[in-house]
Amino acid sequence: MRELLLERKAKNLLNDFGTGGHEPGSGSAAAYAGSLAAQLICNVIDLTEKYKKRSKTYLAHIDQFLNYREILKVTILPRLNQLTEEDSIQFDKVIIARNARDEERNSKKKEALALLADRELRVATELPISIARYAYNVGRMAAEVFDYGYRGARGESAEGVCFSATVMLSCLFIIEANLQKLPVDEWTDKILAQKKKIENQQEELDKMGKERYLIIREETENHYFYERMVQKFRAGNLSDGIKTDKQLELLVTDLHELLWTNKKKIWKNNSSGITNFIHVLRPHEVLENLMNYSFAQKDSLGIHHEGKEAFEVAGLIDKKRRIVLISRQFPVETMRFTAAHELGHAILHRGAILHRDRGIDGSKIQRDPMEIQADKFAALFLMPGELVREIFQDIFEVPVFIINENTVFQLGAGSVQGFRDKCGNLIGLARELATVKRYGGKSITPLASLFGVSEKAMAIRLIELGLIRY
Repeated sequence: MRELLLERKAKNLLNDFGTGGHEPGSGSAAAYAGSLAAQLICNVIDLTEKYKKRSKTYLAHIDQFLNYREILKVTILPRLNQLTEEDSIQFDKVIIARNARDEERNSKKKEALALLADRELRVATELPISIARYAYNVGRMAAEVFDYGYRGARGESAEGVCFSATVMLSCLFIIEANLQKLPVDEWTDKILAQKKKIENQQEELDKMGKERYLIIREETENHYFYERMVQKFRAGNLSDGIKTDKQLELLVTDLHELLWTNKKKIWKNNSSGITNFIHVLRPHEVLENLMNYSFAQKDSLGIHHEGKEAFEVAGLIDKKRRIVLISRQFPVETMRFTAAHELGHAILHRGAILHRDRGIDGSKIQRDPMEIQADKFAALFLMPGELVREIFQDIFEVPVFIINENTVFQLGAGSVQGFRDKCGNLIGLARELATVKRYGGKSITPLASLFGVSEKAMAIRLIELGLIRY
């Protein structure tokens, strides 16, 4: 009694496909590959169901996927398994009929056997058409599961798409080869029409597979870029290549782009709270999530003495142990600026330094060049130029604020001269605009509050960006 193909051990079945005989053949191989694709998709659906609570996307699609799994297990897989056996048996019938035809010497009997061989070949040709139809359905399901199913098994989903496309192409090869051996009639016209439909569907699946490969490839390229950039920042010595403020600004812009583009990777399960660009400007979270530093706030970091001078320590960075500490002895805005200052040290300044910083808020006082650079980094990080300009223009409806009758009226600040006297100078005007809560009859979030910095730091940044004239 013939042993069923799918009941044979995998190694034996593989050997059977390579024994040089006609059975099992390419049709059975195609059906078997289709079954493998279907099983892979069932597995991904199982994983999606298992981890459905991890993702809103999984939850949104799981019911559809479970329906697919039911179709695959109840209808498609049993039929493909059956076709694996049927194709092998049917092609054996074709070979037997052909051999009988070739061995027959009686012309009438030979003609009858030839017709029998053609009939058997027609049946054998219809089987790969059935296989291709099932493979197309599997491939469509696989593409959807790739897009919305368990991401950790997208390799299997992609294989489901690609296997299905390959199965369909294999079936087309079989159909073409068989048609070359058959006479042309209404049946062949019908088969040619079905073949054309399969060709279109196969091209569709092939395109789906390539599109999803490009998605994976782009993700790989982004991952490679991300890892390279992370290594660059974590090296902690980027000050060596920075000679100008413009170069420092470009470096901070690269950091901003890295944070925004990879917010889901960096903030992981908390990325849902990152809804606008300002939300990535969180220095303590960047220290923890990107730079692998331990970050903590302390009630006090003590008094530090430098020669005859003593000051309350606002921040501390230990690069060797990758620790940053911030003192609560200062206003929240100063603590935030200090954290950004320490982030600057972590990224810019080489060496296993243990460094204590005084309270800083972006003001320019006579300091060590390394400290000035860390201050500049903090200002650029917390108040990105492009974003400040955009929000400033959105609030004040001008690219550069000038004191005139219109702007003073929009501020509700009385007379032009009275407002000018109130400000006193450029820094005074900058402080006013950094903290203004209403403009043009509308309530607004003050710029200093929006960016989480002190009034002085915001004012200095507005002047640096050339956004105001006194």
